[in-house]
Amino acid sequence: MSEHWSPLLFATVPLTLVTLLRPELVDLPQAWFGACAAWAVVAVVRRSDMEDHVFLYVAWLLAVAISLLDRESFTETAALQGRRLIGVVFGLAVFWKLFFGDFVTGVALWTYGALDDRFAPLMRLVGISPEETQRSFESVEHLAVGHLETLPIEVSTYTSLALVLVAVGALLLEALVAVAYSAPDGGRLERLRVPALGLFGVITYGLVPVLSFATLLALMGSVVARFERRRVVVLVLMVVAASVRSILV
Repeated sequence: MSEHWSPLLFATVPLTLVTLLRPELVDLPQAWFGACAAWAVVAVVRRSDMEDHVFLYVAWLLAVAISLLDRESFTETAALQGRRLIGVVFGLAVFWKLFFGDFVTGVALWTYGALDDRFAPLMRLVGISPEETQRSFESVEHLAVGHLETLPIEVSTYTSLALVLVAVGALLLEALVAVAYSAPDGGRLERLRVPALGLFGVITYGLVPVLSFATLLALMGSVVARFERRRVVVLVLMVVAASVRSILV
């Protein structure tokens, strides 16, 4: 996370190392409340440098601190906090995509592809060539500076249908994650949590390698799964996918 503001490396890295090597030294909630406060201030003051996953990270630091208030029930409380956070985050993501509408139509994906080179494999998959992507980028730039009042999107029938199918598929998968993690423990939906989150992570971060987001979600999912080995292995795959994609970019 410190890539968003490098000075926080001096606070985050030591805390991470001590947590891994000597966890008994950081079981005080004050340490985590402090880390949460530091990140919260930076996230507000340097808002332009932050991305969405940083705010989830701040919320997770707070959740860990709250869970440590009662150390005997830490595992259960942290799992509950993680389950709620994942459910809320994915639920809000689905709401946002449905409310604005541009995602379901494929327009948002087309725009992401025009502005972000990391979407190049997806653009090729839906039939948009690098030359068309470059022209789309120029059109979006002209719209941004006011040289265009509207943005005509000219794509083939195949591309239009493919963009819609990808968008709807992503939306349904996010909705499944939201429902599975919002459902109480012990029900049938609990079994879908790890497969749904793992599949989402491998597809999403195998395409757009946001390693910090992949790692955070994998960690939270592992806490919810009580670090059961076979479930953790599935969640680690999203981190591997993001790592491999980062190397290939």
